[in-house]
Amino acid sequence: MSRFSKFTILAAVAIVLSCSCGSPSEPYVMSQEAQDAFVGYGFVRCFWFLWNQNIAGTPSGARDMTVPGPLGGTVHIYGTTGVSGDINTCDLTFDMTDCRSSNVNYDLTFTGSISCVGSFSPDYTSMGHNSDMLSYSGTVDCDDSNTAVEDIGPIAIAETQTGLSGTICGRSFAYSY
Repeated sequence: MSRFSKFTILAAVAIVLSCSCGSPSEPYVMSQEAQDAFVGYGFVRCFWFLWNQNIAGTPSGARDMTVPGPLGGTVHIYGTTGVSGDINTCDLTFDMTDCRSSNVNYDLTFTGSISCVGSFSPDYTSMGHNSDMLSYSGTVDCDDSNTAVEDIGPIAIAETQTGLSGTICGRSFAYSY
């Protein structure tokens, strides 16, 4: 047997052994807290998309409008907004019907009413997003886990410049930017 043939056989055996030896790694299973953190993040990103598309750059005051969701559904936005220097204030309610929003970490649809109250500037954010009953469904993704999520219940999200914390359906979560 030639030297080349021996090397080829040894290389083939090494490849087979490397593929078949050892146990396969366990798939990543996203914790409930992580799922809730991505749902909270997904809602807040949806809020900011709706704000930027429909409210930012317009005169402050009373609001009452129905707009399309980022990727479908509708949102009735009503309440008041204000601006003083660099500080924006918000006291709005978002009545969402099949409002879909998505990015690399989530693809979620929201239905229900949620209040968004607080203030923000280029240097800080202090917003509260609260609902007595909001439903959501879709997927959240971290490390290619693509986990299906669905629930309905109360939601309380505190948003600051550095992240989110709160409860979703009675479960606590935190998300840092």
